[in-house]
Amino acid sequence: EYNLALVVHSRDASQETLEVLDIYRNDIKRCVMHCFSYGADIAKEIINYGYLLGIGGTLTYPKNTELRSIIAQPETINHIVLETDAPFLPPQIIRGKENHPLHIKTVAEYIASMRNETTEHVSATTTKLAQTLFALQGAA
Repeated sequence: EYNLALVVHSRDASQETLEVLDIYRNDIKRCVMHCFSYGADIAKEIINYGYLLGIGGTLTYPKNTELRSIIAQPETINHIVLETDAPFLPPQIIRGKENHPLHIKTVAEYIASMRNETTEHVSATTTKLAQTLFALQGAA
């Protein structure tokens, strides 16, 4: 009714979440899976729906190899937005401390490094997607 983006926070309920999203798939035009923490199969489904993956500090955690493998895929950069989930889930370099929006740069730098891209490219791409997702001024 208000043409707003849907932000979904799903934890330990991937199949149930997909089932609900599938019901409303034709009605939901803009959606992000906040703090995405599922595997490649769920990421593929979300991307196939035309939705975005919200990626934050958890990407930098040593044991999060599956999420890094998803983000390393060539086309994934066109399906993610950066987020901090402040004050929670800080990047590994400040783990145990309170997260803050300024650490989104750390996530962008981490993605750029692992993908062998520039931070500027990662930032520009994900910012453009966030502008479109939330219908912000300057969206293309």
